[in-house]
Amino acid sequence: MMIQYFDDRADREWLGIVPEFFARAVVAHRFCGGGIATVADEMNADYGMGGFADHWSGTIDDDGVYHAPEDKPLEPFARVTYGGWTMWAYPYSIFGIKDNVGNQRVGRFD
Repeated sequence: MMIQYFDDRADREWLGIVPEFFARAVVAHRFCGGGIATVADEMNADYGMGGFADHWSGTIDDDGVYHAPEDKPLEPFARVTYGGWTMWAYPYSIFGIKDNVGNQRVGRFD
């Protein structure tokens, strides 16, 4: 797992245990298939509080910026890559995942 920070103040504590949820979900996807739904569902199961259950609208661009309708663009403070997948971390405990073909999900893990 590779973690890259984009904010000088950001550190591992800002991410909490969400990267572990992400890595376990990517491994589960390798064994179960199912695409982004498998990764999102596995992360939700590990978190136990929803996370991606309420699929947020908006998109993550190639630079990781989250564009939601009627909100200002949200810059990520970190990127986590693992097994060909990318997870972006944003303020307000918002996380987004993308696979290697651009499918994506955004949710909150607070």
